[in-house]
Amino acid sequence: MKPVPGARLTVVVDQPEVLYSGMVPGVVAGQYTREQATIDIAPLAARAGARLVIAKATRIDARGSRVELAGRTALRYDYASLNVGSVTKGKDGTGVPAHAVATRPIAELIARLEAKLEPTNSRRPLRVVIVGAGAAGLELAFAIARRLRSAPGGGRPHVLTLLGDSPTPLPGAGRRSTTLVFDALTRHHIAFRGSTRVRSVDTSSLTTESGEVVPSDLTIWATGAAPPAVIRDSDLPHDEGGFVLTDDRLLVEGQPNLFAVGDCATITSQPDRPRAGVYAVRAGPILLANLRRIVGGRPLERYRPQRDFLRLLNVADGTAIGAKWGFAVHGRAVSWLKDRIDRRFMSRFQLIDEWGSPMNNLTEVSETMPAASCGGCAAKVGLANLETIHGDVGAAPLPPAAEREGSVVLGMPDREDVAAVRQADGRLLLTSTDGFRPFTDDPWLVGFVAAVHAASDLAAKGALPHHALAMLTIPDRPGHEQRSLLEQVMAGMKQALTDMHVQLIGGHTSIGLVDEKSLHVGLTISGYLEPGQAPLPRRGMRAGDALILTKPLGTGVIFRAHMLGRARGSWYRAATHFARQSNLAAGQLARSEGVHAATDVTGFGLVGHLGEMLRDARLAATLHLARVPALPGALALLSQGIASTYHEQNRGGTVPLAVVPGGAPLPTWAKPLRELIHDPQTSGGLLVGVGSDRAHAFVSACRAAGYSEATVIGDVVKDDAGPSIRLSLDGERAHVA
Repeated sequence: MKPVPGARLTVVVDQPEVLYSGMVPGVVAGQYTREQATIDIAPLAARAGARLVIAKATRIDARGSRVELAGRTALRYDYASLNVGSVTKGKDGTGVPAHAVATRPIAELIARLEAKLEPTNSRRPLRVVIVGAGAAGLELAFAIARRLRSAPGGGRPHVLTLLGDSPTPLPGAGRRSTTLVFDALTRHHIAFRGSTRVRSVDTSSLTTESGEVVPSDLTIWATGAAPPAVIRDSDLPHDEGGFVLTDDRLLVEGQPNLFAVGDCATITSQPDRPRAGVYAVRAGPILLANLRRIVGGRPLERYRPQRDFLRLLNVADGTAIGAKWGFAVHGRAVSWLKDRIDRRFMSRFQLIDEWGSPMNNLTEVSETMPAASCGGCAAKVGLANLETIHGDVGAAPLPPAAEREGSVVLGMPDREDVAAVRQADGRLLLTSTDGFRPFTDDPWLVGFVAAVHAASDLAAKGALPHHALAMLTIPDRPGHEQRSLLEQVMAGMKQALTDMHVQLIGGHTSIGLVDEKSLHVGLTISGYLEPGQAPLPRRGMRAGDALILTKPLGTGVIFRAHMLGRARGSWYRAATHFARQSNLAAGQLARSEGVHAATDVTGFGLVGHLGEMLRDARLAATLHLARVPALPGALALLSQGIASTYHEQNRGGTVPLAVVPGGAPLPTWAKPLRELIHDPQTSGGLLVGVGSDRAHAFVSACRAAGYSEATVIGDVVKDDAGPSIRLSLDGERAHVA
């Protein structure tokens, strides 16, 4: 929250929302909701002014000072810190990946346990075996016992067995702690079998090294910590267990600009220190101080961990076991203490609730940057101004040669999103230019989405793009910063173009202002239609057509909220997922399924682009608000008054808009949807008009092609009074995303 002058902070996570391991058993037991145990990185990054990159780190190239990422180009760093935790030891053992539930990744553990522990009418006892009798295995055993006892209908019959490779549970604990653990296991009817190692796991049992077969309907793998793949696959110094070796300043041995902290690392001078979360938390302030110090060229601090820590074990019955310095106690007071510590810890990092509302008194980003405007397609010239320009420029005569040859098929007077020129061989050359300033501070993502978005105008014409020219404006920064930014933007752009089978053949780059907002990414895309093929028209709808939208709405408000620190990480990830999805396949389906008219929904919002489709026609469109698909979080944010900075321009509209039946106030569920249809989209979906007899086939084909939210959202009727849009309140939305 206190940025270092001149330093750019980037946070790389494979999942934007992470579950706090200390509360996971409580989630399984039903003592906490998943939301209460979740730390959302996205609002934290936004509040700190940090660039958020959601990608899986696959390898650290320490020699080249690069973090290699799955599916995208590597990130260069001057200084970096590995805080990647650990994975479950032995999870790659025989049958374990297919037939056991590992405790890490935690999100996967929770999801799989929820499915396995669903209530059932069967009275056959559920046989649960937990492999690993450390703190994690014990707490899960107690949590599952409570969950099954509390199942509807008086509880679900079960047999719960805990296997450990040591003679007693909780290896290394004192005698008093061991006694209390045994008492709790007995009280909850959990069988413990020590000095037992597992050889393999299958669908209904596991086999020990002694050859004994233990029946199991649900096997949970809780066998301790192992280094994750990003550590194993990196050429870094490590201990016998494969964990990164660091000195007590938290620097990786032999690496003057790379830190490693928490479960992924071993401090050379403290090889026997347990891999407990308390040490990672206590190392955090030292890491922060050393990152600041190393950037400033100052001496680094040394981390001196405590010799012992308070161990708190949730027994999931309203009690807990606490131990430190050889003393141990059990009771409700210990459970109260653990709950208080966990909730207090989480309150420091949970900034917004499940609806995106602030949860504490931290200063909102919106208070410090209220004038910041949106990027992407939420930064367009308004329709009214464009109408004026089209009127003035569109009447300009064609050059004599072009007029004589009749080569221009679509030009300025046609007000289409592409230009079309007929070639000598009879093919149509379609060309479109598009671009925007950043909608996020991840330049790779900006480059990728810019390419996908630029190709959408050709997709809406039923054409496939072949070539691209890039036009970039880069902020006026020092040379190495410019190179890094250009590398990321171009890598994202090239990846998207490669995915779409489009060749980048040239372009131009210029220098803008110092401000990062001066970054602008644009492309000119061209492609062909074969002789006899005509571009799908934007204005060709007919009475009786069904209106179909291929992607959900909401990127404008989601990206705005992310800028303000009000978007959940899962919302932001969903928005970027759909923004990265190309419309080319949908465009080809539109051609094959006999679509009458098509356009892509971008900066003018659904209503603005639908109005353009209806222009100059004696038609009216009915939008069924309850059917309009929304991105997760979009409606919740709009309900709170958050909207893109371009939203109000879109509300002006160019076609009359009315609610039917009129006179009645909008129901609560319809109010945010009434705003959603004006939300400016960055790389939105296609909006098409197709005969009602072909609508089902088109939607089914789109969903089969990966457009999971493709939906019939309205219909077109004859109206001699001229174009208009009617908002129907028929039906009620089943839920608010």
